Amino acid sequence: MRSSERKTTTVLSTVPDLIPRPAVEFDYIIIGSGVAGTTVAYELLKKHPKLQVLMLEAGPVSTLKDRRLWWNYVRTGIHPYSKDAEDEHYIDKSAISTGRTPMEIKGSRLLTYGGSTVHWGGWSLRMKREDFKLFSNTGRGIDWPITYSHLEDFYNRAEQYLAVSGTTAEGGNQYNSVPPFPFAPSDNLMIEGFKSLNCGATVACL
Repeated sequence: MRSSERKTTTVLSTVPDLIPRPAVEFDYIIIGSGVAGTTVAYELLKKHPKLQVLMLEAGPVSTLKDRRLWWNYVRTGIHPYSKDAEDEHYIDKSAISTGRTPMEIKGSRLLTYGGSTVHWGGWSLRMKREDFKLFSNTGRGIDWPITYSHLEDFYNRAEQYLAVSGTTAEGGNQYNSVPPFPFAPSDNLMIEGFKSLNCGATVACL
């Protein structure tokens, strides 16, 4: 968020007694340390390195790159991002499906330093052009007020920033950040099966 005037705030330390530190002025205050917040902070500081930016995160710091936590998860069911079985780092209330079709999306969002990208699988699929014309094409739902063309440049920029790998993107543009991952030898059997059904195979965008 950007305020019309510089804001003065008291930053509290992370120690239990929350001893106030001296007031500091900030140009921007960003709520959340996920991919959106960090991207905004990066772009701001890239253009104006002397800006005073404060990023606030409500969640704790999670332990990363610890395979043992995931092995324990398979054995005990205790999630790697939780200190106990209650999964207190999940944002359950904001992840409730309100549509007619029940959808279990608990665990899709984390309240932790780094946001949900901490356990994001990396799938980075673009919407297809026909997705924006759902009602026109199917008579169900509604059409988007924008088209694929409105988002194309943003897709390109986001894929470069996130180092998305893949093959040809929707619309014929190439992912130009990271080359696509090669097929594994174990993929050949499925690829041959696709070919027998006159279907193609491509590398997922990650």
